[in-house]
Amino acid sequence: MVCKPIISNVGIKFATNAGASTGEILVANTLINQWEELTFDFSAVIGLPATTNVDQIIVFSDFAARNTDHICYFDNIKFQTQGPPLAEPLTAMPDPTFSAQNVISMFSNPYTNVAVDTWQTPWSQVTLTDMQINGNDTKL
Repeated sequence: MVCKPIISNVGIKFATNAGASTGEILVANTLINQWEELTFDFSAVIGLPATTNVDQIIVFSDFAARNTDHICYFDNIKFQTQGPPLAEPLTAMPDPTFSAQNVISMFSNPYTNVAVDTWQTPWSQVTLTDMQINGNDTKL
């Protein structure tokens, strides 16, 4: 969702700590000074080397050369799959190897967890299920 005072491209890209990037996907808003939902299709870059170990999402709310600053808003970034649902994993994730004093754990079997008030917000639109995979607690 974007709300901007001008019509211009909004860009989104994914990046890694090592500096790799998917490159910007650009979509222009069509409304001025009102919220508008934009859709960005990243299906063409899925599986490329730049999509491995992604740890950043970068939003360019006004991807244009300009002489004036604009106040632009964005909110409610959602990720959706267009393909079939993924199969449930059959093996548990390996235990992490970080020293406990370097970890703040919210949900983990190997570490002591800090309290978490909720895993699902009131506005959330998904189902949350606790399950086990090979004895490892997992959130689905």
